[in-house]
Amino acid sequence: MIPVFLIMMLIARGAPVLWLHRAPLALRAQIALGFHTSTQLPLVVAVTALAVDRELMPGWCAAALASAAVLSVILFPALARVALGSAAPSNQKTERLAE
Repeated sequence: MIPVFLIMMLIARGAPVLWLHRAPLALRAQIALGFHTSTQLPLVVAVTALAVDRELMPGWCAAALASAAVLSVILFPALARVALGSAAPSNQKTERLAE
């Protein structure tokens, strides 16, 4: 279930970035931003703790969601860096804008 939850986190929070920021950002930057916005450990821990306390969610499901959230914090920023690849650093972009 952990890989399923991880993919669901990416789709639910990362995919809208591709649509919302399609004009101002390059595709690689959109993908990197999508990975960064998909990280969500504090929110998942809080929601699953409340759900388990109120007996609305079984403990195994909360553990799987929390594990997926931990993996999102570890993997998604690294994948965002890979997605950016050899893209120009932001200081070069601001120098171009100043010209």
